[in-house]
Amino acid sequence: MNDKHENQSSLSDPERTRHRLEIFNQLFRGLLLVSGGGIVALFAFLQAVTTNRCLSKVLLVGIVFLALSMVSALLFMKYRYLTSEYDQFNTGDAKQAQKYERISLNSSIAFIGISILVLVVGAWIYI
Repeated sequence: MNDKHENQSSLSDPERTRHRLEIFNQLFRGLLLVSGGGIVALFAFLQAVTTNRCLSKVLLVGIVFLALSMVSALLFMKYRYLTSEYDQFNTGDAKQAQKYERISLNSSIAFIGISILVLVVGAWIYI
């Protein structure tokens, strides 16, 4: 375990930055994939249950929260870019952009969780 920590600290700053950016890119893709895939799946399921009005409302609420998750993921990448630019060129408040970056990332993940909760509870009640 100690060797692993020593290997990470031996990375140069540009290499460490590239690794971090790749992690953020994968996280962004994952958030968009989960949110977008969920929206498509729920719309497909919505067509099948149009006769059940209550379940349709639950599905629409789930779709709204997944859409909010996608918007938050897009804001995350915007603030990620601004943080990087401000830090690199000293042109703005990098700390403020980083704060919004964290808020948008956490809200995107939270919206996915809320969507799952709404769908599970709604299905439990109306099925």
